[in-house]
Amino acid sequence: MQPKPIRLVLVDDQGIILEGLTALLDGDPAFEVVGTANSGEQAVKVVLRTGPDAVVMDISMPPGINGIEATREIKKRMPEVGILMLSMFHKADLIDEALAAGASGYLLKNTSRKQLKEALVAVAAGERFMAREALDDLKSAKAQNGERASTNGHLTKREREILRLAALQRTNNEIAEELGLSVLTVETHRKNIHQKLGIHGSAGLLKYATDRGWHL
Repeated sequence: MQPKPIRLVLVDDQGIILEGLTALLDGDPAFEVVGTANSGEQAVKVVLRTGPDAVVMDISMPPGINGIEATREIKKRMPEVGILMLSMFHKADLIDEALAAGASGYLLKNTSRKQLKEALVAVAAGERFMAREALDDLKSAKAQNGERASTNGHLTKREREILRLAALQRTNNEIAEELGLSVLTVETHRKNIHQKLGIHGSAGLLKYATDRGWHL
């Protein structure tokens, strides 16, 4: 007995892409397109009405709610539906946001037919499927964040003193006078602090200090 086709809803605000996806997937006996939508709002309605196994969701769909917001709403009401994000972009923050909203997969629009179909089979089965570029971006961002975090808190006693005063919006001259240092020394310490923490401006320094419960 031939297995039942995977029931799909396809979402994209560009008609030509939506038509192409429909032709590609509805012509395959492994899939059945049960609905299409060209906006986030419409996507939520179509998915709730048709109850598909998986959704191919575009991310950028102005105006109105985007694909990530639509994904969040769908997963809230139908958590069993697998959602595959299809995007032109593979920035780590965008991927993280999509996954946090409940997406099970992330592919780029230049993906191959074979990979698209493999991804849909995976997300319909409750598995995760990520484009190689998306995984590379996530790993790179994680490594950078880890490197940045490794330097946070590794401030010298003097740097902590200067950070506290800088967070209070004291000038370099005022800090130098209070700590008995030269202005050039204070400037050097501040550059080191900014470099170590990846923070610029007094507001960022104040937030860093208060988040850690430092007495100001």
